Amino acid sequence: MIIIANWKLNLTLAEIKSWVLEFNAFSSSYSLNKVTPVICPSFIYVSYLKENLLNAHIGTQDSSEFLEGEYTGEVSAKQLKDYISYSIIGHSERRKNFSETDDIVQKKARLCVEHQITPVICVSALEQAATLKSFRDIIIALEPLENIGSGIPAKPEFIEDTAKKIVDIIPSAKVLYGGSVTAENAKGFSKLKNISGFLVGGESLNPVYFINIIKKCDM
Repeated sequence: MIIIANWKLNLTLAEIKSWVLEFNAFSSSYSLNKVTPVICPSFIYVSYLKENLLNAHIGTQDSSEFLEGEYTGEVSAKQLKDYISYSIIGHSERRKNFSETDDIVQKKARLCVEHQITPVICVSALEQAATLKSFRDIIIALEPLENIGSGIPAKPEFIEDTAKKIVDIIPSAKVLYGGSVTAENAKGFSKLKNISGFLVGGESLNPVYFINIIKKCDM
């Protein structure tokens, strides 16, 4: 299972150093059998995690739709490829707050693929998944809007049914679930058909909570 920590716009360097110490103590003494952890900090901290985090992959919360050029403030897949293995693309917060369209999401995802970065493409509706059917071997993160940050996860039946429909559209895709994932519900969700992991938001900010999710899914 792939379990991704999406820190969003949170954690200072001092807080991240403390987080890494806690996680490294766990990951260096606990042999994971089923889980691949991925940590997605703000861009500025990618290099620090690359140098200091043990036994986990690094990802970003976004990647530019542009490759290079006069695009102030952008960070491209070409620049990121030496640091990361995954990149979250099209999160609902970016679609809402930055007006990212399906077309922009596809451009970002294609550049990631071209630079050997696995895109984790977020969708909240099957219509969004349908725009991605030309892709192969990508990760789709199902994030129902009403369950993000609400503390109330989607019903297992809905998750399983929607994941199946996504796989029907993109047979080679792995589907993650995101939306109020905790250690209490992760184990049950991990048993659902066509669910290959989780995109974890708030619970990933505390290393103990995130580690507990990993442990539950690695049993």
